[in-house]
This record gives sequence, C-alpha cells and structure tokens, in this order.
Amino acid sequence: MSRFSQRSRIITGKKIIISDIGRVLVDFVGQEDKESFHGQCSASREEVGRFFRYGAEFFKYETRRNYTRQFFQIVVEKLGFRGMFEEFEQSFAGIFTLKEDVYDLFFAEIKPIYDLDFCILSNTNELHYAEIYRRWPGIFMNCIKSWLSYELGCRKPEPQIYEIVLKDLQAMGIGAYECIFVDDLEGNVRAAKEAGIASSIQFESCEQLKAALASLGIKT
Repeated sequence: MSRFSQRSRIITGKKIIISDIGRVLVDFVGQEDKESFHGQCSASREEVGRFFRYGAEFFKYETRRNYTRQFFQIVVEKLGFRGMFEEFEQSFAGIFTLKEDVYDLFFAEIKPIYDLDFCILSNTNELHYAEIYRRWPGIFMNCIKSWLSYELGCRKPEPQIYEIVLKDLQAMGIGAYECIFVDDLEGNVRAAKEAGIASSIQFESCEQLKAALASLGIKT
C-alpha cells in the first residue's frame, strides 16, 4: 500500500527511499571467490575477478535485455568456462545472501510507521535479478518501482540513469529534494548528489544507515 493511502503514518520531509540492492539489501561473493565458478575456468582467479569487477563485457551485460546466452559465450571464450549453460547459470547466479538487518529496517521498522515509499535502483543483469526475485520477492513487493540497469540500458553512475529516475518521480509528483538515496559505492552516491538528490547516503553498515536516516528525521 502506498503513502497516498496511509496518511496516519508519520510524515517527514521525504517521500521516497531509493535503495541499491547489492551490498545494501543483499550481500554476495565475487565469482573469483566461488569455487564452483572459477574452478571451472581456465583463467586464473585474478583474471576472473578483473573480468567481473572491471570488464567491459560484464558491464555490457548489465545494460542489455535478453543477452544471457551471448554473455555465456563470452565467458566461455574469455575465461575458458568449461561447464554447460545450466551449470553457468546456477553458479553465476547463486552468490547472494539476504542482509536481514537492512531488510527488517526498511520493511519491518520504517515502512509501517513512516509516510515513505521504497524503490530500487540497481546495476544488475537478467540472471542476478531473477535469482534475487526468486529467493526474496518481498524486496520488490515492498517497493513501488524498480529501476534496473539491464532494462534501462545504462548503469550507475552514468548521469542518464539518474535522469530517468528523477523524470519518473516527477511524473509521480515527487521532487529530488523529497528523495533519499542509499548505495554502497561512493561514485554512485556522488553522482546522485550531482543529479540533485542531496540526501544521498553511502551505506557502510545497518547501524550507520540508521544513524544517517535519524539525522533526516527517520528514527527507529
């Protein structure tokens, strides 16, 4: 239920919390640290890590729809992955764990009390999104909108993605000054502030996030 139908909740100067997923609502291990993945690659652990942390091919996958099969072929060619597609799919996607403290902070502590809605803004790809949705659908069911890089064709911290978000929010009657943005990466937070979302928080821990939200009038 959105803020428009729950006027009994506490009203602050904010209307929306926009959260990243990775390292905020879910944690994950890198592919280079997942034995079932890098153990099936002829590339070294370090090469696997560089491919997923900095590789243009991986970034491209995060900005393309219906690109999973093509990306699998790139992984085979670039990293020497020796498994079948089904093995890749399972190993590549099975890296996540829920950050229960942040999930509960958002959806059990803040959402029932404050006149705030939640949205997702995430750099992600088809397989990772599908896995997270399958395991923790409540993340998305508790949010009124999700902006996903592979659907939008751009990634944080590119200015275009923030322009899309703010345009959509404007259509909902919400200004940048009424938003709180939460992300674990400094560059993404800095870009959000440059786009006009002054209340942007770099996530470090649940307790640090609670303190930052309390400074904005959202106390739990």
